[in-house]
Amino acid sequence: MEIIIISIICLAIVHFVYESIILPSIRLSLRFKLFTLRDRSRALMLKGEISNDVFRIQQSLINNSIRMLCQAYPSLVTRAVQEIDRDENMRKRVEKRAKLAENCESEEFQKITEEACAVFYYAVVANIGACCIYIFPIIGIVTCVDQIKKALKTSLTVPEGEMGKVFEIDAAFV
Repeated sequence: MEIIIISIICLAIVHFVYESIILPSIRLSLRFKLFTLRDRSRALMLKGEISNDVFRIQQSLINNSIRMLCQAYPSLVTRAVQEIDRDENMRKRVEKRAKLAENCESEEFQKITEEACAVFYYAVVANIGACCIYIFPIIGIVTCVDQIKKALKTSLTVPEGEMGKVFEIDAAFV
């Protein structure tokens, strides 16, 4: 019982350190990357390499990413996809904007868009990072249980006459 309580306390401390110290630093770093991408996008527009419409799409993508960094969880992405699928009017607007962005010939524009999406992906992964300290032990236990089941099945299929050799048991007990 003591081991369980100590383990829970240790998990709580690790979770606290991750959520309070490490994760805010990661988010700040990602936010700065998004600011840099937004500046690059603005420079493209000022040079005339992309149209104003395409610029607004990319600006919206980056601003939404900055705004949603703290709430970037798989559930948020799933809800957004479900809402887009449910609302036909929104789906048409999203498809129109996506098509306009895809048809932009500027390689730099495409690169900035990919990098912004990658930064948001990293935010999602970072935000669920604390869950890993709870999930990994469960995965480890399930894996160990499966390995034990396989080992038991294999060891119990030993022919009766050879049980003594395999398990080093006295022949009188076999």
